[in-house]
Amino acid sequence: DIDDISIEKGLPDEVVKKIKVLRRKPQQDCVSNLPPVDPLREQRIRRIHKALDSDDVELVKLLLKESNITLDEANALHYAAAFCDPKVVTEVLALGLADVNLQNSRGYTVLHIAVMRKEPSIIVLLLTKGARASELTSDGQSAVSICRRLTRPKDYH
Repeated sequence: DIDDISIEKGLPDEVVKKIKVLRRKPQQDCVSNLPPVDPLREQRIRRIHKALDSDDVELVKLLLKESNITLDEANALHYAAAFCDPKVVTEVLALGLADVNLQNSRGYTVLHIAVMRKEPSIIVLLLTKGARASELTSDGQSAVSICRRLTRPKDYH
């Protein structure tokens, strides 16, 4: 989940652990049917993300071959759009293994993530690869509405 990853990247480990515990409590109270978290699967996903952090798409391909994790299951394209160089996003898209319109657990597509990052080259790349600007988040926002909310005229003048 990109939100969890953002927290992990920006806060000390002890704070991250407390946040995760607090987030799990409401989920446990509301839904007891959630499948248990597989630590091995989570570790493999983290390895894919670390490979993306180091701009090593070849390593990503190797990790995908060695595991039963797909780019979509790892939300790798979401991750790359949020945290990586545009070149890495281009290389991940070139693999042809990720759905550009996939929604993550919070209901965001890769385009929603790119718009929140405010990286025009990634936004244009995703649109040319078939990302749908009309897709809505779980709370009813489109990429355009997110862009309008986050962009100020002084950002471009």
